[in-house]
Amino acid sequence: MTITTIAFDGDDTLWHHDNYFREATQEFHNYMNTLGSFPDALTQLDAKHIQDIAQWGYGVMGLTLSMIELSVQMTGGKITGDQIQVIFDIGRKAHQHPVILLDHVAETIGALHDRYQLLLITKGDLIAQEMKVHKSGLAEFFDGIEIVSEKDVPTYEHIFELYRVDPTEVVMIGNTLRSDIIPPLKLGAQAVHIPYHTSWHFEQGEVAEADRGNFIILPSMKDLPELLEKAALRDDANLSLALQAA
Repeated sequence: MTITTIAFDGDDTLWHHDNYFREATQEFHNYMNTLGSFPDALTQLDAKHIQDIAQWGYGVMGLTLSMIELSVQMTGGKITGDQIQVIFDIGRKAHQHPVILLDHVAETIGALHDRYQLLLITKGDLIAQEMKVHKSGLAEFFDGIEIVSEKDVPTYEHIFELYRVDPTEVVMIGNTLRSDIIPPLKLGAQAVHIPYHTSWHFEQGEVAEADRGNFIILPSMKDLPELLEKAALRDDANLSLALQAA
């Protein structure tokens, strides 16, 4: 086994996102409680957003539509245009948030791009994700950038076929188990989970026991190049065994 391709998630793996998302949902909760007594507004919004993903997709634009529709439902249709504008502006602010790279991302991507095929596989609203990639300053380092509506097994399978890479030659790097880790493992890839300090419960998942040998956890992106180098020295290029030998 040889590692030829490193694939990266975007939000909360390369740049911060969840904190802005959570700020928006909290602002919605706070604002709705200036219009009435809605102590469970945050819980209702979480359920509404998950319910709406199939229609509006992931990301802040979908969240904004969910906030607006939920506000109408919660107020029995009595919310005014000016009040809806406040909610829209909460979503707009989150949509326009600055793109701030996580620690050690820039140097890690720079260290790896001459040695491996680098892919960026990120999901969400197309325009928002394109904007983040551009603002990140990382686009030039990637051999391929794929913005998808869902990150499941068929999606990864299509991408690996598109770039003519065997899944066993791929290491996927990401912060969520459900989207970044479990689907590539099912195709035979290896994966590195770098947890973000917050995590949406919807993105949790359980890694099958049979896949645990192809999946490791690192505390920081800065540890990735050294781990890959140690794995490259092994005949099996197994990340877990390389980590144990460190």
